Amino acid sequence: MRFFERRQQSKSTLSVILSSDHVELSILLISPEQKPKIVFASSKKIEKTTAGKPLLSRLNESLTALCDETLTEGLTHIVSRRVAHGHFDAIRVFYGSPWYVSRGRQISITRSAKTPLTESSLKESIGQATVGLLPPEMKDAVILEEHAHGFTVNGYPIENPIGVAGEEIGMRVFVSAIDAATKNVVETALHRAFHSRSLTHHSTVLPIADVLHKTAAIKDAYFLVDVSALTTEVSRIDRGMVLDTISFPEGFETLSQKAAKSMKRPHSDMQTIQKRPNDFGLTKEFTIAHDDALG
Repeated sequence: MRFFERRQQSKSTLSVILSSDHVELSILLISPEQKPKIVFASSKKIEKTTAGKPLLSRLNESLTALCDETLTEGLTHIVSRRVAHGHFDAIRVFYGSPWYVSRGRQISITRSAKTPLTESSLKESIGQATVGLLPPEMKDAVILEEHAHGFTVNGYPIENPIGVAGEEIGMRVFVSAIDAATKNVVETALHRAFHSRSLTHHSTVLPIADVLHKTAAIKDAYFLVDVSALTTEVSRIDRGMVLDTISFPEGFETLSQKAAKSMKRPHSDMQTIQKRPNDFGLTKEFTIAHDDALG
């Protein structure tokens, strides 16, 4: 998994992160043997529902405004003429809750004991395992990631089952997806402003779990709790692999509103203790740490 690759020359990456109430955009210049340099970063709030305006319409407005700001303010001071005209080597879009859904499932494959497992047969088994795994209301789902891990052959743990023969091969399958309409809104706004031959979509939980696995050296399974303004997502992680995720329609903003109401205090009192993640430089540190861990 290499979201921000290092090669022999400097590369430009546009990183877009969608949270429950904000869109964040960063421009990174990545050079060999150096940490990525963030040359521009900004965010826009996704406005709350007004006059029945659909969520995707509000997302489009915020993302379009952020792209326009990047074109007028973020690219003007960049030395690279190619980047200054909106051309990037890669555009990476990361989705947080509630923009994506994910599910996990333990599966077992029974096969001939003499036939080694191939990559094509493993991919086919993963595809079959994900059928019916996503919520039924996601009729136009676009798969972000399909990962298998925690392999066993005849009950014995194994790192890589490819080429191994066994009657029973077990694994844990993780799949994440977004709605096709969301993907269309995001890609339309980005392609209108920028150009890249590589535009890919990812969940936020996998990179975070991977960074923690490579940098924090956490050996035991743990729960990763991601609290945004309007949602809270809890993921069960083991050795850098996401086992399960679940999200709740409560975040620091909604909880502070309830707390203010319960304490009979104005909501403004509670807002003084609210801090968004990027107020602490999380977006910057996450991006740099992730590339440093995977590079």
